[in-house]
Amino acid sequence: MPIPDRVGAPLMTRLLSGWDGCDGPLHRCLVDAVRRVIVSGALPQGAILPSQRALAQALAVSRTTVAVAYDELCTEGWLATRQGGTTWVRQPIPARQMAWRGDRLGSYAADQNPLDLTSGALLASPILQRVLSDPWVDDLRSLLALDGFLPAGLEALRKAVTDSFDDVGLATPSAQLVITDGAHQGLTLVSECLVSAGDTVLVENPTYRGALDVFSRLGAHVVGIRTDNDGIDPSDLTTAIHRHRPRLLYVMPTAHNATGVTWTQDRRRDVASIATRASLLVIEDASTADLQLGQSAGPMGLLLPDEQSVLIGSATKLFWAGLRVGWLRGPEQIVDAVLRARMTTNLAGSLPSQVLAARCLEHRHEARSIRRVELRQAQAETVDLLAHYLPQWRPHPADGSSLWVDTGEDATNLSARLRRRGVILNPGPTFSPSEEFASYVRLPLGHRARLAMALPLIAQAVSTPEAGHS
Repeated sequence: MPIPDRVGAPLMTRLLSGWDGCDGPLHRCLVDAVRRVIVSGALPQGAILPSQRALAQALAVSRTTVAVAYDELCTEGWLATRQGGTTWVRQPIPARQMAWRGDRLGSYAADQNPLDLTSGALLASPILQRVLSDPWVDDLRSLLALDGFLPAGLEALRKAVTDSFDDVGLATPSAQLVITDGAHQGLTLVSECLVSAGDTVLVENPTYRGALDVFSRLGAHVVGIRTDNDGIDPSDLTTAIHRHRPRLLYVMPTAHNATGVTWTQDRRRDVASIATRASLLVIEDASTADLQLGQSAGPMGLLLPDEQSVLIGSATKLFWAGLRVGWLRGPEQIVDAVLRARMTTNLAGSLPSQVLAARCLEHRHEARSIRRVELRQAQAETVDLLAHYLPQWRPHPADGSSLWVDTGEDATNLSARLRRRGVILNPGPTFSPSEEFASYVRLPLGHRARLAMALPLIAQAVSTPEAGHS
C-alpha cells in the first residue's frame, strides 16, 4: 500500500499498542513508543501524524500528554511541526526501510492476557481429542523410512482435502493443491507470488485484518468494497474494477471474519459474473467456511473459471488452531509458484500435524455439526450477556466464531480505556482498509468464560468514561 500522507488516529493507536505499559509519566512512555515506531520503519519520513486532539481522544489521555510528547520528539529531531498545525515525521530512518505495516495482527505477538478478546480462535474440537486417543502414531511411524521432507504435503492429507472438495462438487487434480502451514501462510505465499508494490488489491470492507497486513507489507494499494447483509456490493465492485484495474479480489464469502456474513447465492453469482467478465482473479478465503451455521453455500470456485479461482482452506477452525495445517487450491501455474515460494521459507510442513489433520478430516462432517451446536449456543449466550450488561450495544448475529457489535461510541477510544482495565479487544477500524466502522467491535465466541468475565468490566468502562489523563 502506498505510504499514506496522513496517519489516522486508529492506525496510530494500533502502532502504539501497549505504549502505556511502561513505568513513568505517560508523556514519557508516549515519546519512547513513537520513537520506537519511527525507528522500526512503520512511520516513514514525511508521514503526517494525527492532531494532538485526535490522538488524545484515541488513546484516552489528555491533550496535554500528547502535546508534551510531540514537543519532546520535535526537540529531539524525530518530528517537525508547523505553528498551530501539522506534525510530521522528520527523522530519516537509521535502519533498513521496512514496508508500511498496519500492525493489525500485533495482538497475537503479545503476552496472553486473561481477558484478551482479540483472537477469534476456537478451543480444540472433541474430534481432535478422540483422534489423539487413536493409534495415530502408527501412521507417523510408517513415515519414518522417508526423509520427512514433503513440500507439497502428506499424501494422506492431500487425499482428505480433495475428498472434501469432492463433497461440494469441486474436482481438484493433484497439481492444483498444496498443503500449507495454515490458511494465513497460504494467503501470504500466494500474495507474494502475485502482488507487487503499487498493485491494487480489492477487498471487502470490512475484511480479515491479517489480509490487510499481508497486502500492506507487499506495498499494495488496498481498496475496500462496500458490503451489506448479502455480501459484497456488485455495483461498487464494478466501479472499483473500472477505476483501479486491480490485480486481484480477496474475499471471505462464508462466515466472514469479522462480520459473520455469508453471501447469498444470488450475490455469489453476481460477483462471479463480474469477475469473469473482467478476467479478475478471485482469492476466496474459505478458512471460516466450516463455521457456517446453516446449509453450506459452496465455494466460489464452482462459479468461476478455474484459471481465475484460488481457494484457501484450513483445518484449524474445525479442529484446533494449534494444528497449523491449511491448503491452497488454484491454477497449476499459481500452485507451482506457491510451492516454490514456500520452499524458500520453511522447506516443508510438519508431518505430525499433517498426520493428525488427515485423521481429523475423516470426521469432518461430525466436526461441523459439533461446531455449529457450539457456536449457536455461544452466540445466544453472548447476546443474552450483552442484553444484560450493555443493552445499548447492537449485536449483529450471523455465522462464524465472533459477533460484530455496534457500540454506538468511539470504539478506538473505548479500546484504549479498556486496556488499562486489563481487557483487550479489536475496534472496527482494525478490519477496514479505510479505517471505517469507528463504533464497532468484534467479540470472539470461542472463550465464553473469558467473555463473561470481561463484559462487566466493559460495561463499567462504558458507564464511567474516563476523562483524558496525564
